[in-house]
Formats: sequence, structure tokens, C-alpha cells
Amino acid sequence: MTATALVTVALLLGAAPAIAEVATWAQPVDVSVPGGYALEPQVVVDSTGRATAVWYRSEDGGTSIIQSSTSVNGDDWTAPVDLTDPTPFEDAVGQQVAVDSTGRATAVWNRYNGTDYVIESRSSLSGDAWSNTVVLSAPGGTASAPQVVGDATGLATAVWTRSNGTNDIVQSSTSLNGGPWSTPVDVSAPGGDASFPQVTVDSTGRAIAIWQRNNGTTDIVQSSTSLNGGPWSTPVDVTASPGFAAAPQVTVDSTGRAIAVWVLANGPRYIIQSSTSLNGGAWTAPVDVSSPVADAGLPQVTVDATGLATAVWQRAILLDLNDCSGICNNIIQSSTSLNGGPWSPPVDLSSPDSNAGQAQVTVDSTGRATAVWDRSNGGQQIVESSSSVNAGEWSAPVVLSSSSGGASNAQVSADPTGHAVAVWVGFDGIGSLIQSSSTYGTAEPGSDQGASTDTDVDVGLLVGVAGGLLLVIGAIVAAIVIPIVVTVRRRAKKG
Repeated sequence: MTATALVTVALLLGAAPAIAEVATWAQPVDVSVPGGYALEPQVVVDSTGRATAVWYRSEDGGTSIIQSSTSVNGDDWTAPVDLTDPTPFEDAVGQQVAVDSTGRATAVWNRYNGTDYVIESRSSLSGDAWSNTVVLSAPGGTASAPQVVGDATGLATAVWTRSNGTNDIVQSSTSLNGGPWSTPVDVSAPGGDASFPQVTVDSTGRAIAIWQRNNGTTDIVQSSTSLNGGPWSTPVDVTASPGFAAAPQVTVDSTGRAIAVWVLANGPRYIIQSSTSLNGGAWTAPVDVSSPVADAGLPQVTVDATGLATAVWQRAILLDLNDCSGICNNIIQSSTSLNGGPWSPPVDLSSPDSNAGQAQVTVDSTGRATAVWDRSNGGQQIVESSSSVNAGEWSAPVVLSSSSGGASNAQVSADPTGHAVAVWVGFDGIGSLIQSSSTYGTAEPGSDQGASTDTDVDVGLLVGVAGGLLLVIGAIVAAIVIPIVVTVRRRAKKG
């Protein structure tokens, strides 16, 4: 892999912008048991460092069930437990998990009950036994695409889509401290299909939901809010015609500023756009985040305690994400925005030499953003990661996975102390299992422990740095400020 960074050095100061210290990832471990197919993991980490992972698993084409496991501070994962029953033909998929400030993890999923697809949930406090299964959605119709979030008071808010016989509507229900779920209510308006709901919650208990909806002409992004489990506000448009808006994501900072990102079909191109809303107020006019010169998609966004939002997405090397007439590679890019301000110019996280996608991002209380993604190393799919502290330069990617059959579908979450936990699907040539790595280990970079950075430094880098130092000394002696540019190239070996 080759990544090129341009570092401007002010000789009077004799210092360059710092590159984020590479997080020390532990060697991968298995979370699920071998045999069958374990897929689509999700993970969340609470304030004490307890990670909760959920996924679905099937054997020999049988019924898919939801399973879960926990790990404290990166230690061994517990034996997987079944959250659903393997009743024939009653598949459960679409699992999501969230944790509140009390340490209660709430999992949701959709399951076929023999007649309809319904939304179900179970919860677990601090890694204890999971509660009984509860059905959230109303009987009749098809419910799918659940999402869930937990707030500081222990209130869990779930959203999903359900057919009312004419349109797909976003619905919601809440549960306080693992108690009964409220009667579902409609969040989106009838008269148009709504899809891809997402939900987040601020420190005051205001839940912000966002979704994609067809307005009869095109698809737009809409939003609604609910305070402490109260009524949802009338939906408002975040985007407007013309243009086709899709795949929205949303997060919220400590001041109550919600940051949304989505994909907009802007004429011949797909671009990433963003808007913000403070304390449930009006959404700002959308702004472009990605460059309009090539297609971009699959955005994700997170925000730290200072209000620094970090977005990641995949962007085509060629103009078109679907154009494979040349080198059909996508790269992972990122941009940041502080307190609703302008987004920084996009930077590349992955190498342009091979195809990367499905980026995810999280941030801890220290301001370290950690991104993970899938990448082809020429022989198989691998999982990589990079980090950035307080909008600084992203670290060189490190390989997290080690499966002989490849790896994909990575997810990541961080605790308040600065540790991250990643999970992904590893393929062993027979089936697939869930694997994990974390930054809780004590291994030093370059030791036999931990995931490898596999990084070589060009001779040009050494020469450039040495020459730069000599110039710095000369500049200090002569008291002359002469900026130079040192081109740094790093090549990482195939993972």
C-alpha cells in the first residue's frame, strides 16, 4: 500500500504536524464458535470497558438466530448465547445493539414469526443474563430495519420501518431501564415510503431520528425529534428537490448539535452532503463534504466531546463507483467539521492501489477517531484501521484481521478511556465466524504482540527528513524562515 502525505515544515519552528500514534491492536480472537455461518456483527462498548457484540448465525442453510457475547477490557469473550430460538423457517436478522450510561445493553432485530416480520428486543445489564424477548412492532404488516439508542437516564429508543398496507412508515417505541416497551407510534408521515431510519440521542434525552423518504418526485432526507420519550415532532425536510438523497446517518454532540450526512445524486455524480441542527431546531442548508469530481457513497459520522465531527466514506478512483472499465478501486476518505463549521478537505485513509469499502468510525473522549474498513490486498479481503487525534493526520493503516479465508464487514466502538474494540467476519474456508481485536493490550508497536503495521519507510523519507533538519539548523542560525515541503511515502506490505 502507498500513501503520500505532504508535510509543510516551518523552519523557524522546526516542527511538523504530528501524525497520530498508531493504536496497538491485539492479535485477533474468535468471538463466535466455528461451524456454520456467523455474519453481520455489531458491537458497542460501555463506560466500564465492557463490549457487547451481536450477530446472526446459521448452520447448513438452517434458521438464522441472533447470538451475543461480551468482553471486559479486551479480555476473553464469553461463550455465545442465543437471543432467539432456532424455530424452523423463523429467521432472525438485522440485529443492532446500543448501551446506556447504566451499562444496560439493548439488542433489537427483525424476525419472521411464521406470519409476519416483527421487531423484537432483549436487554442485559452489565453483562448479566438477557431479559425475556419482547415484540416491539404491532401485529400484521412487515417490520424491518431496526435501530436503537440508549440515553443517560436509561431510556432506550428504537426505530424501524413497517408497512401500513400502502406505504412503509418509520415507527418508534421506548423502554426505560429495561422495562416494558411503549406502544409503537408513527414517526414519518403517510403518503410516501420511508426507509433506512437512524436514531441518536443527546445529553438532555432528545432523540433525533432521520430517514430517507419518497416525496412523490424523488427521495429526500427527513427528520423528527422526541424529548425523553415524548411525542415525536412533525417531520421536517433536511434535503429538498432536485436530487436523490439516500443512506442518511446521524450523530449528536454534547451541546445538542445533530450532524447528519447522506449521499446525494448530484447530476452525474454521487456526493456526500451534510447538515446540522442545534437542540431540535431548523436544519442548516446542506453542504458538500466529498469532492464532486468522483462518486462517493456509504457515509458514516461520529462526533467527540468538543464538537469535532468526523465523517468517513468510500470514493471511486475512477469517476463512477460502478465503472470497472479501468482500475476498479474505491478508497476510504475522511473529513472533519468543528461545531457545525466548514468541513475540511477530504483526505485519503486507504491506499489507491486496491479496493476498499464499508468504512465505520468511532471516537473516544480523548478525541481519538478510529476508522475501520475492508480492503482487498490482491489475494483476499482484509480488515484495516487508522486513527486520528483531534483532526490531526491519520495514522498509517494497520491490518487487524488474520483469517486465511479473508475478512470483511468490520464494526468498531470505543470506550471513554480511549480504547477501541473492532469486530468483523472471518472466513475459514468452510464457513464464517465473528472475530475481534482491541487496543486494550499492552504490546508495544513492532513487538510480536498486536496487529502488524507492516510499514516500510522509503529512503527518500530518511533523506528528506535529514535534509530538513539541516535546513532547520541553518534557518535558526540565519534567523530566516524558509518553508520546505517534504514528501513522505509509506508503503505497507500486503496484509
